[in-house]
Amino acid sequence: MHCQNYNFDAKNAENNPKRIIFGLVKKVRLETEKRFIKKNVGVTRFQYIILHILQSTPMTLKSLADRLDIKSPSLVPALNSLEKAKLIHKKQDINDKRKIILSLSEVGYKKIKGSIFEDDNDLLTLAFNKMSAVKRKQLVSLLQELSGKL
Repeated sequence: MHCQNYNFDAKNAENNPKRIIFGLVKKVRLETEKRFIKKNVGVTRFQYIILHILQSTPMTLKSLADRLDIKSPSLVPALNSLEKAKLIHKKQDINDKRKIILSLSEVGYKKIKGSIFEDDNDLLTLAFNKMSAVKRKQLVSLLQELSGKL
């Protein structure tokens, strides 16, 4: 898939890894937005990300805010909408009434089943699969190393 309205020439950016990474991020973001719109999931992208995170495990409001790198009060409107739509459950922690535990409801799970993030036809997966096994292994190793240094 070619992302329109975005010109990025990786060959001319070879001496600037930051430019290559930002170019890749922008391409993937644009392609993900297109898939999100096409799938018509009925929630905002931000709400979808919340559902996707809660899919793996229930967590406190603070833990979710920390994971998203935002302040807890910024989550409240999105969480209230998700709760009203019966996509998540909110309950107080029995050991600490100040904490709110968030979990994905069955309806929420069905909403994100077949997630756009699990699509084998996404831009990155298709490009990755065009590389040789040796180059894929090298790329994964280098990305893990880079990620570990952040």
